[in-house]
Amino acid sequence: MKKHHLIGLFTVIVLTVFIHIPYRAQTFDWRHLARGADTAEIYITCHWYDINMHRWGAIFRSTDNGASLSVQRKYVWPTGCREIFGDSTQGVLYQYPSEGGLGVSYDYGMTFEGKYTPIISYPTGIGGCRKGEFYVEGMISDTVKALYHITNFGDSLNQVNTHFDSLTIREPGSLEGEVYAIEYPYYGSQSDTLGLAFSSDYGQTFTVNYLDTSIVAYMGHHTLSSGPAPGELYMSAWYMSQIRIFHSFDYGHTFELKYSFPFDPTWYEYSFVAGRLPGTFYIFEEGLCSTVPLHNCITIYFSRDYGATYTAYFHELDSTYTGTGIKEFRQDLEVYPNPAADMVTFRFGGTLPDEDTRIMICDIFGEKAADGVLPKGKTEVTMDIRTLAPGLYCYVIIRNQKRQTGKLVIAK
Repeated sequence: MKKHHLIGLFTVIVLTVFIHIPYRAQTFDWRHLARGADTAEIYITCHWYDINMHRWGAIFRSTDNGASLSVQRKYVWPTGCREIFGDSTQGVLYQYPSEGGLGVSYDYGMTFEGKYTPIISYPTGIGGCRKGEFYVEGMISDTVKALYHITNFGDSLNQVNTHFDSLTIREPGSLEGEVYAIEYPYYGSQSDTLGLAFSSDYGQTFTVNYLDTSIVAYMGHHTLSSGPAPGELYMSAWYMSQIRIFHSFDYGHTFELKYSFPFDPTWYEYSFVAGRLPGTFYIFEEGLCSTVPLHNCITIYFSRDYGATYTAYFHELDSTYTGTGIKEFRQDLEVYPNPAADMVTFRFGGTLPDEDTRIMICDIFGEKAADGVLPKGKTEVTMDIRTLAPGLYCYVIIRNQKRQTGKLVIAK
């Protein structure tokens, strides 16, 4: 990845970093990365490229842990370029709340419907663990900060708490009602260590656990991401010229350092999120590829071992980039038996396809485990799955450069 260091910009950013951090611990405030409802599904929002005096951004979607991307939505940057988060609803994506509004998409990030919020400044949003559930927080006046819990995709707001500015929600837990927040210390105050706040009643009350100073001392820009197991939590933070990733199985009372890597705050931005499956974790890195013409590169680092090792997927987002993913289609489909043991049949209704249809069965990591072909003019095909181990799989049906997906359980 090429690095182009402009002395003036470097100086401004370095001064900003070193002047700003000592006053107050910070988070990675920009969330470029969100997990989808399905396993191996993630969303990305980022700067794309500049051309003809326009700067473009996009929302990308991946269904294979970042190995390939599809362009869901293109927009003029920074208009429409807001932080994103999801819940457990297939196809639903939220745009980070701006003053007076929240964006909700029901079609995998391609279009967004505006929802009203009373927040006037410093908005924060996180998805919940149930369908249609999320939290928004921010200032509703010059002196009052409020937290709202929503269970119906933003059609109504339920205010659950008002609290001091030092407490900011960062992540839902894996169980209903759980919410994590960070209490930011002001240096020189009574406590200089970081407080990890936890609520089990939808954010109405919080208990604060002050973290071990040997872990958080002199570290800043903290962010949280909950894993799928109860009490499982990841914490990412800056330390000197490194980013460190910690993992906990006890609601953040103890952390284990899993990974650290160097970073360049002048040209790269980072986001982090845990996956839907045990051990899965993602790092998003965005940086400048070229200045003439100007376009970005992104790398998605995917881990299957709780953030200890990673597979890297690199994408150069120049003006010719269209993504390697394909759009969705929906057709009447019967998959039986499901759960299946030896054979599984795919039967289609509606208009007969005018070309061959490819059917793949993928494991929980998005990798192909079996495949077959439904010839054009036919309505059903049976596949032999006797060699596949019991477990949860997904099927991917590809036709006319579009895809349809679903879940398949193999039980023997």
